[in-house]
Amino acid sequence: REYRVAASYVAAGLSNTNVGTAWSTVATADPASDIQTGVETLEDNCGCDASELSLIIPRADFREAMRTDAIIEQAKYTFPGIRPALLSKAQFAAILGIKEVLVSRSSYDAAIEGETISMSQLWTAGVMYLTLLADEGDPLEVPSAFRTVLWTASSPELPVVESYREDKITADIVRIRDDTDEVATAETDLMAYSRPRTGGIIALS
Repeated sequence: REYRVAASYVAAGLSNTNVGTAWSTVATADPASDIQTGVETLEDNCGCDASELSLIIPRADFREAMRTDAIIEQAKYTFPGIRPALLSKAQFAAILGIKEVLVSRSSYDAAIEGETISMSQLWTAGVMYLTLLADEGDPLEVPSAFRTVLWTASSPELPVVESYREDKITADIVRIRDDTDEVATAETDLMAYSRPRTGGIIALS
């Protein structure tokens, strides 16, 4: 399912805004300022508050942000005694003034079956997404850039795991049903913002 979610963000046609300075330039890059640009854009576009926004950021970019002088300096005063490299997702979110930071770590085998394993990250390194997301169980009236739709007639919960004994083949059969789809809302262009962190980028959605 996460593979489909990541693909939905890529296919959403979000506009992009480069970061001011590549985060690999640790002395002058300012991740918090770059992300704040996206926060203000989404606040203007959909009338939300910064405290409602989520940042989806690849693992490599999260670690790179932690190495910049700007974040190290902010962490020094916001969380005294904490090594910046060990900042948690919640602490980084507090520095940014947003709801949460979601660090993407999932990978998949991009090779054809039978060939040498080639592991790739689901979310492309160098591009992050600032977005408005509803919490699980929130009614449809709550704004959200994307929704997971569950076909309850087939799978009333996520996932449905069934098992039974099949004597004809002398085996226990395990079947998993996860009948869902991921959809962008009509207002996705207002509620998501992507930003590559390499030459300066953010995506607006």
